[in-house]
Amino acid sequence: MKPECTEISDSLLTALNDLVVAKGRGETVLAGGARMDEESGWWHVAGHIDIVDPASDDVFGVCATQGDPTAEPFAGKIFSVNDNAASDHSVAELTNEARIDPEKMPMLSCVPKVKE
Repeated sequence: MKPECTEISDSLLTALNDLVVAKGRGETVLAGGARMDEESGWWHVAGHIDIVDPASDDVFGVCATQGDPTAEPFAGKIFSVNDNAASDHSVAELTNEARIDPEKMPMLSCVPKVKE
C-alpha cells in the first residue's frame, strides 16, 4: 500500500459491504482503502465493488467519512460523494461536504489488488 494510503479496518469494510448489499443488486465489496483529504478534513474511502453483471467489469465506489477508518469497531458514518458508483451501488446517504474532483481520485490507488 502506498504511504499516503491507509488500510481500512475489517469493520469499516463490513460497513461498506452492508451499504452495498442493502441496495439489493447482489453486489459485494471485495476490498477497500482510504486516504485523508487535507482540504476537506474527510477520509475518502474507495471500495472495489464486485458487480453481478457478467458483461460488466467490477467498479470502484468512493465514499467519505469523518470517522477513523482504522478503528475496530468502526463507529463513523459513511457518506456517498458526488454522483459515482458509491451512490449508484449503495444506500449511503449523499454529502456535498466531501466532494471529489472526478478527474483526480488518488484514493483509488489505495484499494488493495483483489486476486482473481
